[in-house]
Amino acid sequence: MILERAVFGPLVAHLAASFASLPLVPTLGQVALVTGGLLALAALATALVARRVLHEPVVAGLREE
Repeated sequence: MILERAVFGPLVAHLAASFASLPLVPTLGQVALVTGGLLALAALATALVARRVLHEPVVAGLREE
């Protein structure tokens, strides 16, 4: 346990740090991809709700208490 914390922990953390250098700023393509995906999901959700609303009779909504 002591050997793990004193020797292997820092050694493995140092080795892993060199592999984990990720940029923190997204590229324009990544921003466009996420924005497009969110717009597509919003359009799909809107279409599903509109379809459901149009298929339900108005009287059914008025009768519910």
